Amino acid sequence: MEVVEHVQNVSDFIGSLGALVKPGGALFISTINKTAESYLKAIIAAEYILRWVPLGTHDWEKFLPPEDLTSLLERNEVKVENVKGLSYRILNQSWEEVNDLSVNYILYAHKK
Repeated sequence: MEVVEHVQNVSDFIGSLGALVKPGGALFISTINKTAESYLKAIIAAEYILRWVPLGTHDWEKFLPPEDLTSLLERNEVKVENVKGLSYRILNQSWEEVNDLSVNYILYAHKK
């Protein structure tokens, strides 16, 4: 999970995924949306305040809105079926599926 925002060339990465998935095969991808809220939570909070990940782990310029990821996938014959938000619940230290896509999100797609 959460790989897309760390690759050097997202288009090439998505192209490789599209080539590797067999027709009818499933693909799940999670990443971080490019919003002001994601900057505050994934970079300021997670890196600088809570120190959950090392400083510099995330580059906001590499965060990707769901519509951009969907477009890249569809150009590679991968059809997005569902997109959901993911929210980390600090109190019980678990991830929860939510409708809010403003920070973390996961999508399900299949190869055409």
